[in-house]
Amino acid sequence: MDNLSMNIKSALLAAAILLFTYFYYSGKGGSFLSLGSAIVFWLLCGAALVLCTLMVRLVAHMAISGLIYPNAVSMVLLPFLCILLLFWLAYGTFSIPAFADFPGYSAILKGFFQSHLLYIAVVSVIIGGGLYFSLPKDIPATRPLFNANLLFALSMAGAFVLSVAGFYWAKKISQPALDPKYAAYKSLGEDVQYQGLEISLLLDAGPDHTASQPYYLEERGELIISLHYASSNKNAPLFKVFKIDRQGKIADSLDTEELTVGSGSLIFDKGLIRPANSKNAYFWVFDGTKTLVQESRQDSKNKIAELQKDMAAIRLEHFHKTARLECGTGSQIQWNGTGYFQIFHHGDTARFRIDNLYAQNADGGCGARPVDYYPAKGLDFALLRLDEKTYYIIKPKKK
Repeated sequence: MDNLSMNIKSALLAAAILLFTYFYYSGKGGSFLSLGSAIVFWLLCGAALVLCTLMVRLVAHMAISGLIYPNAVSMVLLPFLCILLLFWLAYGTFSIPAFADFPGYSAILKGFFQSHLLYIAVVSVIIGGGLYFSLPKDIPATRPLFNANLLFALSMAGAFVLSVAGFYWAKKISQPALDPKYAAYKSLGEDVQYQGLEISLLLDAGPDHTASQPYYLEERGELIISLHYASSNKNAPLFKVFKIDRQGKIADSLDTEELTVGSGSLIFDKGLIRPANSKNAYFWVFDGTKTLVQESRQDSKNKIAELQKDMAAIRLEHFHKTARLECGTGSQIQWNGTGYFQIFHHGDTARFRIDNLYAQNADGGCGARPVDYYPAKGLDFALLRLDEKTYYIIKPKKK
């Protein structure tokens, strides 16, 4: 086989590999195939084609020179192991984040294989199959060559295993092992039951709204929670209002769309629902009516009280780091992780965990996600608010 024929076949194999690469990775987020202009893209394609052709040509030269055992399995297996090792080294160096424990590392390994193993296998078959059917059939298949290829394959496999172990120790977060007792701490979303207490979801404001602090109508034993549109204003536009009964269940709710306010927005003013910059109000919280009236019943506000948070009832027992968190412009890095909490309610204690305890603020900085505990006089249950968005009920377990 002359050099021209080999170069053409190598280029065809390289083109097939690049075409497969395009269709395989084009649908994956963060792919390099989403680069800017068409000119830059085609220049990169040309450079990639030349580089890939040279790589295929090198493998073919090694096969012709008697360095690769003339067998289809060998010609597929050796490129597979080499590409796998190179991909893993690049992935481990640039893509593996810090992790806390072996399950976290296992998830990273699983993600790597799910994303790239099929691609590596297909490319190896293209290279190996193309070479096997293109190379001369008179290449001697000697026992020493077989042994040398077997030793090389074992070396590549061993290097892969060692690199997996190496990245584990290099990327693992240095911290004391997590005490086994914390394995029993459930996330708030899992309906926590601990000793004599249970914690269950009450309501979630969703990503576009915030949940206000609760109000208490002691005469009726009702709690009032209002949801607001995200806003920097002191009086954020009102979205929805909930009434919570003595059993800790949602007794009623009111969507602002049920009220006629023209084109303006509504605000929540200590139980009164009223249009912004207006003295008229809806008294739905107090009497269930949905009619806009003049605010003549000034004593209504005296019947409702804003609950105060009791931060002494919540204690962070332990914080276990799980990942790095970029703050601000990325120049500040702090650890994120899981917070393990205990909360005291009516003489009982409940324990729970909050994953990803820290988050970015609206200004780009980082802070702990707020956890607020609201007890109410005369009620067996209390409220737990997370992120100013999600409310949970804390109450004694049913006997």
